[in-house]
Amino acid sequence: MTNYRRLISYIYAYEGEIKGKNIGFVKLESRNGQCRISVNVKKIYMGGNDIGVYLLASGKEIWLGNIFVRSGAGEFRTTVAVENVADSGCSLEQCYGLCIHEKGEAWRTYVTVWEDAVAQTAQIELTQSSLEHREDREQQLDRKRQELNRELRQAGMGMELQAAQIGEREQEVGGIYPSEQPAPPLEMPPAQPAPQVQPELPVQPEPGVQPEPQVQPEPGVQPERRLREPEPEQTPRSEPSQPVPMENLLPLENQEELDRLEREEQEQNQPWQLWDSFRSRYPKIQAFDSPEGCEVLTIRPRDIGLLPREAWGYGNNSFLLHGFYNYRYLILAKVGGEECGAVRYILGVPGHYYSNEKYMASMFGFPHFVLSKKQPSQDGRFGYWYADVKMGTAD
Repeated sequence: MTNYRRLISYIYAYEGEIKGKNIGFVKLESRNGQCRISVNVKKIYMGGNDIGVYLLASGKEIWLGNIFVRSGAGEFRTTVAVENVADSGCSLEQCYGLCIHEKGEAWRTYVTVWEDAVAQTAQIELTQSSLEHREDREQQLDRKRQELNRELRQAGMGMELQAAQIGEREQEVGGIYPSEQPAPPLEMPPAQPAPQVQPELPVQPEPGVQPEPQVQPEPGVQPERRLREPEPEQTPRSEPSQPVPMENLLPLENQEELDRLEREEQEQNQPWQLWDSFRSRYPKIQAFDSPEGCEVLTIRPRDIGLLPREAWGYGNNSFLLHGFYNYRYLILAKVGGEECGAVRYILGVPGHYYSNEKYMASMFGFPHFVLSKKQPSQDGRFGYWYADVKMGTAD
């Protein structure tokens, strides 16, 4: 934090891994190398021990002091150096949150994380910007509407004035205007007499030629009807030919080249190639042992985006993010190898093997647990909740 900076972050109650209601907020104001921290809480549980206020840094808590709580409500104020918080050797930039809990109590805590506050602030700024833009747009439309009405009124007044001037000119000229003169009557041409139709005379036979006798039909016999000549067969109309798609007439893509690129992508998505890229970028740790051999890397939630698409959902997993905020790292491990004929890739979250944590881990997709090779003193339950992930299309 440089120069002046102000941040407000809401505090939530946690019982184990279960997130509860909002119980207060913390406000940070940084200026000239000093940061003023103000904490306000209410409805918090009071036990028999002192309740401490801690800043969360990478792998540790920085004690700021004890908060005095009365009837479930309390306030805390302090000022720390930005570059060296409470003589811990950590700068304020390395702190990612604040935690309140009784000394020696890790199950019931009250936690806030700066990332949540930054997201809320960005959402508020975006909403305010949208409202301001909408108000500006409405004001512009209102101004245009007023200008248009003004122009219409001016145009209407001009048309009325022009009509009045035309009326005055007509009165000065007087008389009947050509448009008002009666039209002359139309002269109809004389009716022509209808042509007389001469009656047809019977055809007289030529002298010396006997007329053909007319055959009278026998009584009770119907005269034969003349057969109608068959109508010529109509040739069926040919259907209009379908137009040929333009992509067939003028192809742009080279299918062979596209097939080659797909094969290259499939070859690059092999599990061992993706794992080698992780090995070259992330540090290794000795987290646990396996009879078949294992290799463990430390990663962060943002690195999950480098895994195949099926694993991207873990990037928003609440249990995973909570474990990362507590321990500041995740693990990605390869178990087995070609020697044993099988390879397994796992994504792990640091935690402790307790029944309530086991329930939460299983609910969020991390049903398995492996104990850590190195255990903290007086603990013996530290390890990693993990789930199997795919490293490519071929595994």
